[in-house]
Amino acid sequence: MDSDMVKSNGTYGAYNLTQCDGSLLLKHGSGTWKGHFWPGLVFVIWGLWITYNSFQRYFQSRRTAETYTSRSWYRLSVWNGFEPWLKFLGPFAGVWIELFGDHSEYQSLICPNGTFVSDHVHNWQHSSSYIGFILSGFVDVVGSYIELPPGTEQFFNGLAFFSEGFLMVMHGKHEMFDGLVHQLLGWTMLLGALAVWLEYPLRHNILASAFRGFAVILQGVWLCEIGQMMFAGSKAWNPITGGMNPHMMAPVAFVWLSFGIIIFHFLFFLVLKGIDSWRAPAYEVLPLSSRTSKTNDSQRSNFEGDDSANEGSDCLDSPPSGVQESHPHADSPKKHSAHRQQILAALQNLKPSPSGDSKAAGRKRNEHIV
Repeated sequence: MDSDMVKSNGTYGAYNLTQCDGSLLLKHGSGTWKGHFWPGLVFVIWGLWITYNSFQRYFQSRRTAETYTSRSWYRLSVWNGFEPWLKFLGPFAGVWIELFGDHSEYQSLICPNGTFVSDHVHNWQHSSSYIGFILSGFVDVVGSYIELPPGTEQFFNGLAFFSEGFLMVMHGKHEMFDGLVHQLLGWTMLLGALAVWLEYPLRHNILASAFRGFAVILQGVWLCEIGQMMFAGSKAWNPITGGMNPHMMAPVAFVWLSFGIIIFHFLFFLVLKGIDSWRAPAYEVLPLSSRTSKTNDSQRSNFEGDDSANEGSDCLDSPPSGVQESHPHADSPKKHSAHRQQILAALQNLKPSPSGDSKAAGRKRNEHIV
């Protein structure tokens, strides 16, 4: 339905858009630049946080000859529970902005006559998308203190992305271009849910973690791009002056941004890999057979263990006595001793073999001693 028709006769498809007093709603509310840019920036930062910590965790596993295992959330050095608490409390600010802060008055949902307020329904749709993240943050907070069943954090995190994606895909828009860009946004949200749910069974695969970071960054970048296309005053993206061109170019821009984020991920990995290589990890001096054997043993124990978010290192409280020793990821003195023996054996193999003269001199010294 064309927007001019909505403004002229107050209809949306076959339905009338009416105000509480029964008069036609001639101008339906829409979003703003800041309403898309700032939430998008939050998701971009969150996606970068996931990507950076996933890569760093991968490099750490390579240095220690362990199998990489992803996490549902990552620790901050100054505050271990920063991400769970931010995910739990941050969305409340979004709900407040949607229903109170960004308006002159509370965006009530029900009219005195019992009907919905047509111009406030979209605010309630937007605010409802935060519920899943509040619940996911709460589960992460609980999981940082007590052990939950494996995969619990990932399930609720994926549910948060799925719920916001479902609401966005079903979000009614009266303009074709407006509907298209927000439908693409809904797909990025559903892609985020898929990435989170895939990462748990593939938690030993760094590509699965990179996929989650990519999906979250793509959602944020596309949110920012929607703000630029629709509310920055660009004639190129104006469906009134551009006709069908904005509708045809929006998927092209989406593909460009997607490949740009993928290329960024690859370059970011190379940069972090270069920085990590300066540390000259002991892993690199181990014989290939030792690395393979150690990796296979670690991989078996990792698959038999709990979810990464239930590791002893992931909980804010120290595990009770006896738990760490029995945990598949816990380091034991025997494990460290075996690792040191492997490193020493590798260093012995790297020493140059003695020349013929030195061998002869060694035999003479032995004969003299005898």
